[in-house]
Parts: sequence; C-alpha cells; structure tokens
Amino acid sequence: MAEAKKIKVRKKEWYAIVAKDVLNGAMLGESFVADQNELINKPIKVNLMQITNESRHQNTNIKFIIKSVENKNGIADIIGYELSNSTIRRFVRKEKKKIDLSFLCITSDGVAIRIKPIMVIKKNAKGSTQTVLRKQAISYLTKTIQKTDFKTFVNDLIFGKLQDGLRKHLSKFYPMKIMEIRHMSIITRADVQVPIIEEAQPAEIKETEDSKAETEIKAEEGN
Repeated sequence: MAEAKKIKVRKKEWYAIVAKDVLNGAMLGESFVADQNELINKPIKVNLMQITNESRHQNTNIKFIIKSVENKNGIADIIGYELSNSTIRRFVRKEKKKIDLSFLCITSDGVAIRIKPIMVIKKNAKGSTQTVLRKQAISYLTKTIQKTDFKTFVNDLIFGKLQDGLRKHLSKFYPMKIMEIRHMSIITRADVQVPIIEEAQPAEIKETEDSKAETEIKAEEGN
C-alpha cells in the first residue's frame, strides 16, 4: 500500500498594519496570513473615526497600500482620502448650489496628487461669482500645497487645517455654506506605484473676467 503523502500546512500569523508617516504611525488593523509577502501591495480602506475616535471623522475614509513588512508590522502608505457619498448628498439642499472641482497639485517634495474640493453656496449666486470662487480655490490650493511636503499636506488634510484655510480665503469673496475636500488621490510618487489617470485641467480664467466678477460679488453682498 502506497504511503500517504504528507501535506505541509503553513502556520498563519497575525501582522499589525500601521500607517507610515501619517496619523502618528497609528495602527490601522491586523491581517492573518501564512506568508508576510501576501501583505505586499495589499490595498486597505479605513474609516478615519476608527483611528481618531472622533465622531466628526465618521464620514471620512482613508485608503492605504501596504508596501513593506518590518518586525511583524505591515507598513502602509496613504494613497487616498474620500468623503462618503451619503455625506456629499446631504450637503446639497434646496436653494443651494454645489460647485465641484478636480485638478492636479504637486507637493514641495514632488508628489503629484489629484484633489477635488466641493463648495456649497446660495443657489441664486451669479455665474461670475462661481467663476471667481473656482479660480480662487484652485489658486489657493495649488500654491499652498506647492509649499508643503507630502507628509504635512496629508496631516493638514486629515485634521482639517487645509480645509479651514481654504474656507477662510474663499469667505473673503463670498459666504461659504460648506467647503470640504471630497477626494484626494496620489497620481505619481517615487515609492508608491499607482495608476496615472489623465484628466483635463480647468480652463484658465482671464483677469478681465475676474475683475468684473469681483465687482459683481461686492454688489451681491451689499444687497
């Protein structure tokens, strides 16, 4: 009678998944695998409230990808940030106007990102008002992010410093009902491979149109 072949069973182990460079190296979860190489390039999505224990973050999800394993820890790089769809739907009520933007920025250390702000203003706001707000949002974020390294940018985004700065800037031109960043994703980064998605840049707004629009905004605020 032939001898039965022995089946080698690999023993699984728990690995902690921790954030790299952001959220003070917070623990994102655990994974039970037989080989640590199974973790490499594994994407994960975490609700921000699970990390910060703050209810105001319950509508925000952070996307990571595990790039290395060190001392039974999977080290995860952030690759995205997004508000839940239900939150975005709640932003827009009657008599409100939603303005969506999508454009590229580059951090001071060369990370290319796509950022998508969302603004909610009065529905009867003039088209010229919306034009100025779009240009000012693009200008403010592009210049601010260009002066900031990626690690600082991500922490400012997660904890709302970036949004607060933009909200205050835009309020100089028109009162903001809501101003949030609904989405952020990495386009290119030297140590993180992500798909490159080409998307048209917003059209440049002429200075003469800006001047006219700003005058109309002041007139609206006076009414």
